[in-house]
Amino acid sequence: MPPRQRTLVLLACLLLGCSDTSPAPGDSQETASPPELPGRWEVVSTSGEQSELQLGVFYAFHPDGQLTVGEGPLAAEGTWQREGDRLHLVLAGVAMDVDIRLETDGLTYSIANSDQVFKMKKQPD
Repeated sequence: MPPRQRTLVLLACLLLGCSDTSPAPGDSQETASPPELPGRWEVVSTSGEQSELQLGVFYAFHPDGQLTVGEGPLAAEGTWQREGDRLHLVLAGVAMDVDIRLETDGLTYSIANSDQVFKMKKQPD
């Protein structure tokens, strides 16, 4: 192939995207997305005053807006409503706001106007 023609073919390949952009074996171009909020979450780490009392506690965010915290006779019932990264909770008759951040590895739950922050992991259904 003459040099001029070879140059035109290479240029056409570059312009038309003829290069192989498929991922190498074992590579994935998909990124994991954060889990949805509804479901059962366990507190796995905490920070803030007296926050260690929440370690191991389960929070069940039901799709209908109901909330259950804890299990058995110590369980508390309430409701939740999400507005962006903020939850409005009413738990055992007490209203509070919570800032949340859903991440691929869990949920960060920060009680507004408090130093308490909980890291939660979603439990399998």
